[in-house]
Amino acid sequence: MLKTFYVQTDEVKRITDVIEIPYGDYVQVELNTPLPFQIMGGAYQLINGQAIYKPEWDTNYLQAKITKLEKDNADLTFAMMNGGLL
Repeated sequence: MLKTFYVQTDEVKRITDVIEIPYGDYVQVELNTPLPFQIMGGAYQLINGQAIYKPEWDTNYLQAKITKLEKDNADLTFAMMNGGLL
């Protein structure tokens, strides 16, 4: 369901705050509800009035990706040290 919100953005249009009443330089937008929880975590960019998810800005996404890469690296290292890859 669409609902009117007012968003604050930084210099790269990253959404930094979302409120339900007009305030200062906040921009009025229509967003689907419920809002995604990452919208308040700086993982969304306002582009042409739409909130667009940017995984590279999502610290949870990045941490999960780093953890997976570290595990994959450890698995490959273990395999190479124990007879190589088959």
